[in-house]
Amino acid sequence: MTAVAPQNLHSSNPAHSVNILFVNYGDFTANSLNHIGLFARALAARGHACVVAVPSDKETIRVIADPAFAPMTYDEVLASPRCFPDGRGADILHAWTPRENVRRFAVAYRHLVPGRTLVHLEDNEDHLLSAMLRCRTDELRAPAGLQRADLAPRALSHPVRSRAFLRVADGCTVIVDTLREFVPAGAPVLTLPPGVDFSLYKPQPADPALRAELGLRDGEKVIVYTGSNTFANEHEIRELYAAVALLNARGVPTRLIRTGLFSTKFSEPLPAEWSAQVVDMGFVEKALLPKLLALADALVQPGHTGAFNDYRLPSKLPEMLAMGRPVVAPASNVGRLLRNGLDAVLLSHGSAEEMAVACQRIWADAALAGSLASNAAEFARTHFELGAISDRLESFYRDSLAHPARIDAWGGWREAETELSPALRALGVGDSAAAELAYLEHLAGREWADWQSKWQVAVEQLATAEKALALTQQHATNLAGQVEQLQSREADLTAQVSHWRQNFETVAEDHRLASLHIAHLDREIVRVREEGEARLQALKQTWSWKLTVPVRALRRFLQRCGVRC
Repeated sequence: MTAVAPQNLHSSNPAHSVNILFVNYGDFTANSLNHIGLFARALAARGHACVVAVPSDKETIRVIADPAFAPMTYDEVLASPRCFPDGRGADILHAWTPRENVRRFAVAYRHLVPGRTLVHLEDNEDHLLSAMLRCRTDELRAPAGLQRADLAPRALSHPVRSRAFLRVADGCTVIVDTLREFVPAGAPVLTLPPGVDFSLYKPQPADPALRAELGLRDGEKVIVYTGSNTFANEHEIRELYAAVALLNARGVPTRLIRTGLFSTKFSEPLPAEWSAQVVDMGFVEKALLPKLLALADALVQPGHTGAFNDYRLPSKLPEMLAMGRPVVAPASNVGRLLRNGLDAVLLSHGSAEEMAVACQRIWADAALAGSLASNAAEFARTHFELGAISDRLESFYRDSLAHPARIDAWGGWREAETELSPALRALGVGDSAAAELAYLEHLAGREWADWQSKWQVAVEQLATAEKALALTQQHATNLAGQVEQLQSREADLTAQVSHWRQNFETVAEDHRLASLHIAHLDREIVRVREEGEARLQALKQTWSWKLTVPVRALRRFLQRCGVRC
């Protein structure tokens, strides 16, 4: 599959069109596609060609309305690396996070096609990994932590491999400025917040028909949360459920409308009365989200400051702000730019009590609710305007292409090697990365040994297969002889059957003729019997027969008496 042809495609000169390969860590239902999809649309409108590669489940592209990019899987791109309309590969590979599946794909692709590699940061990756492994972040690089990290899902970042990936990249983009602390010193970096589609996410009245369809009662307050639960945010969402329960307990009828994918592990332990206060809509079409957000009396993003929220920007938060509804959010990430009490009500610790009090404060003060709503919409238009952000991204791409690639020879490694130790050696890293380099050298050696072991197994399997093939060929020869004998026997039997068929046909004809003759004889017997009967009856009517009746009777009597006459 090739990328969607850009408008006004000129040439391979970076001053004109650019081939951009976005590499996402998940399929097309992932929240990051909200950002990637809009950037691809803006870049395609500027004449660039975009491909978005996902690990699997390409069919999930159905959730993206009119994508301005070519959807492909990792395997498809690696099988056809020059997949753009001009027959070239990617000028820019934009790795959306340094997670292990993305990193491995990026290394494999750069083995095949040279170009610039940029890495986007949108989370504190070490925090996510430590939350998954249930350990402290400072334990991740200890021997035991590294062993566990090696076994972690590839949709998470490796604590050493991801940093090596950032070191060899040509630049980084970060969703919030706090993530710059993870960018290697001296590397080009751009703060890249998401853009918002203001044709969809904008102030609009609530739809009474939708409210009735969802069973919302008159006078019932509505909170809308459009996001899935993960191992990282389960506690925060549980606090939101508890806040809704508190509001109802305090005599403020409140319903939570929630969309997204929620695991049964999260939902089953919840108190029954909590679940009764929630409208669970599951995964919904993106076009429905603005209508649901418009139902809200308050839009609440649960959470608090800390290692998780300080380094991310919840994808739903810009859309919440754009809807022109009062917003409650943590004093973290975007909350650092929001004015508390003016643009939003900010949470310090994100407890259920704090969220419930914030909502009551908003609903008790119509003037406050109105100013929060209008200021939130203005903040969104100022900070998340897609055109301006895309301009900066396009300039960042062009600046990257204008400078030499950080790694010239991605393809100079051994075929099986996916570790980045050769690149770090080529860059001549200093003491600060010596430990990382040593560990990567260890991983590379282990990977090479594993590859050689697998190669030896493959050679042995091939030898076994060749022996099996030889036996199969001999067996096939034997079978061919047997088939030839069977074919000869079949010819003989066919001849015999033909002879028998001819004999049968002769016998059948004789039988037919005999049947006809027998039928004729049957008719003759009947005719003779009938004629004899007729003559006998006629004779019995003559005088001579009648006059001789006594004579015949006497004759029969004498015969019975034994007299010959």
